[in-house]
Formats: sequence, C-alpha cells, structure tokens
Amino acid sequence: MLGADWRAVIDSLRNITNDIWCAMCLAEQRRVLRHLKTWWDIHRHRMAPEIGAKVTAARACGQFCVHAGRVHRLVEEGDGVRAEILQRNGAPLSLQVVRVINCTGPEDDYRNLPNPLIKGLIGTERIAPNMIGKGLQTDAFGALIDGSGVTSNWLYTVGPPRLGGLFETTAVPELRKQAEALASYLSAVIYEPVEVPVELYLAAGI
Repeated sequence: MLGADWRAVIDSLRNITNDIWCAMCLAEQRRVLRHLKTWWDIHRHRMAPEIGAKVTAARACGQFCVHAGRVHRLVEEGDGVRAEILQRNGAPLSLQVVRVINCTGPEDDYRNLPNPLIKGLIGTERIAPNMIGKGLQTDAFGALIDGSGVTSNWLYTVGPPRLGGLFETTAVPELRKQAEALASYLSAVIYEPVEVPVELYLAAGI
C-alpha cells in the first residue's frame, strides 16, 4: 500500500483484528501484549487532531514534558511525591511532583479486582480468569466459563471482561456486535429457569 496513509492501514484492520488474535497461539498472544499492545493502542486509539495540536503547542513552550519509561517507585516527601522513573533508554530519572495521576486505564487482570461480586465468583470458581491474565474465560457468545471448564447457561458478559479471548473489546462498534450476537443467540435458545445461588446476591450487595 505504497503512499497510503498509515491511519487508513490501521483502521482497515478493525474488522479482522479479533480474527487475527484468535488465530494466534497463547505464546504469540502474550508476546503481542508484552511488546506491541502499547504501540497498537497509540496508533489505533488516536487523540483528536484538536487535542493533538494543543499538546504540541504545550510541549513547544515547555508547559508540558514527556518522559517515556516505567515508574519504579513513588515516595511521599513533604507536600509532594518523589517519582523515581526508569526511562526507556535505561537511565534513571527522579521527579519531584505535587500530584500523581494514574491514567493507565482500569485493571484488566480480574484476579486483582477488589469488587466483592467478582471476587466471590472467582473464589467459588463460577467464573475463571482468562489464561493470558486479561479478562475472563468466555465462549464465542460471551458465556462465562467456570473454574472446571464448564460453560455457563446463565452468566454472560460483553465488553472489557472478554479481553484476552478478544483483542478489541472496548469500543462501541465491537460492543454493538457482541450485544447483537449474544441477543440473537439467546433468542434462539430456550432455557429452563435457573435458580441463582443466594451467596451471589449477597456478594453483589443485593
């Protein structure tokens, strides 16, 4: 695609990204998450041009600085925080800051979530974390799979909990497709009434 805009190339993959992901073995998926996921998110989920122009202007006048690396440690000092960072080039960097804002997004390893309902479902093995450490184990329609590998006929999910089984599962077009597929599946299946265990109501605070 010589001469094509790189944005069009990235966007053209949208309809087949999950197909490519599902065709990968577990080792390949882990390698993608480790080395490519951050770069993919930067190019796939781009900021609006207007915001980009403001960021560029702020950087040009020194109002906004970017340091690429990993936060090694945060230490409270007086009224602020000392942020110790290991930069991408391997050099250490220490910054004295007033505030630290975590913008890395929600926790997607469900084993670490403090939500009592999720903790209760995982603890009783009614649901299981995805083997890749992201999201939950589900089938092709979003039915949750328990700790014994049995697919539920009454617990379903769409969106971020399917991360791991799917690569793109947060944007509206993907959510719309998942909801439509699940609705079509459920409308074609007749289930006997299911009794929900009382402990699940307690865990959910109902």
